Amino acid sequence: MRSQKIAASAVVLIIVSTVFVAPAWAVPEFSRSTGSDCVECHVSPPMLNERGESFEARGYRLPEHLDHRSSGTIPFSVWTTSRTQTHGDLDGSDTFITRVEPIIGGSIGDLPISYFVEWRLLDLHVQSDGSRGDRSGRFEDVEVAIEFIENHTVEVGQYRVLTQLNASQRLSVSEPSIMGAGLPGRSDERARRESVRSFSPSGRSPSVRYEWHSIEEDESIANGLFHALSVVFPGESSLPITDRASEAASFEFEPRPKGVFGETYYRRGLSSAGVHAFAGDAGRWLAQALGRINYDDFLVTAGLGRDSGTGEGARTRMSIQPEYLIRWHPRVRGALGLRAENITNEGQDPAYIPYLSVAGPNTRFSAVLQAEYRIQEDREEFFIDISTMF
Repeated sequence: MRSQKIAASAVVLIIVSTVFVAPAWAVPEFSRSTGSDCVECHVSPPMLNERGESFEARGYRLPEHLDHRSSGTIPFSVWTTSRTQTHGDLDGSDTFITRVEPIIGGSIGDLPISYFVEWRLLDLHVQSDGSRGDRSGRFEDVEVAIEFIENHTVEVGQYRVLTQLNASQRLSVSEPSIMGAGLPGRSDERARRESVRSFSPSGRSPSVRYEWHSIEEDESIANGLFHALSVVFPGESSLPITDRASEAASFEFEPRPKGVFGETYYRRGLSSAGVHAFAGDAGRWLAQALGRINYDDFLVTAGLGRDSGTGEGARTRMSIQPEYLIRWHPRVRGALGLRAENITNEGQDPAYIPYLSVAGPNTRFSAVLQAEYRIQEDREEFFIDISTMF
């Protein structure tokens, strides 16, 4: 049974790659197909710089005068991560491979269409009781974007609904709670179904999004004023690999929407400022302001908001994260940062999270070391992640 699931999943990926092999510009397959170093599009992998943001905004295309692709490049990229984790409430530490993630992404010929697929072939994590959780086979992203009129795009699939800042491109191990903390949905006798009804700005859900780039700056297509409106549905796309994953990461979809998420923001380079809000079922709502300022090698990200719908009354959500970007040499990139965050009415003290990220050699592949320590009453954790991206 398990081998049949693996075989079926492999067939799906082969079909997708066969259909899109000619026009695909996978990420970071782009580096291999063009001979470009990773740092041409990344501040430090996986965080994009302005050129990388522009490449993504064009539907994984470069301006025609810079297009120098080579043929014959396999349109796959793979992101793997090994983790060492120590939890304050548990004895000892645990070291394991937490992620093996094939990535396919690119444009479709000369059409104004792009696609992106991330599949967690292996997805393991340590649960609160110290046992190993398994969600292998779930999809991170499965999306298609169509620019039907210039500066007007519709995106369909499963993805993070917050577009101002992409939590997948963070340099810390964990994402800020202001983006990731969820609002529970309607209760259900099945814990799995109830879990996919939860909503958070950086959570992945089946969605339909309309985006309007109302003011475009001359310097970069990724700069300017953006507006987005998403209808978000309960569910998760998955091709479970193991029996345990069949329970924890089963395919789920409900046609009744969770709610509507809207955002407006202005971006220039790595700096941005915006607001976003969610109005959902079960009386839940969220409203937040989010900003990032970049000056030379310093980056500060901060957010403040309110939400309701957890059963504990309205909460205040806040986070501030200064980072020093390590950009001494193209072969050595990274960041040294400290995040302070708090959500009221959670029964927990504020958290302070120092972290370090170092990436190299940043040629046509990268290895990334991330170390993070969470300082919080009754929840002290230490992580070391070593990832390869090629």
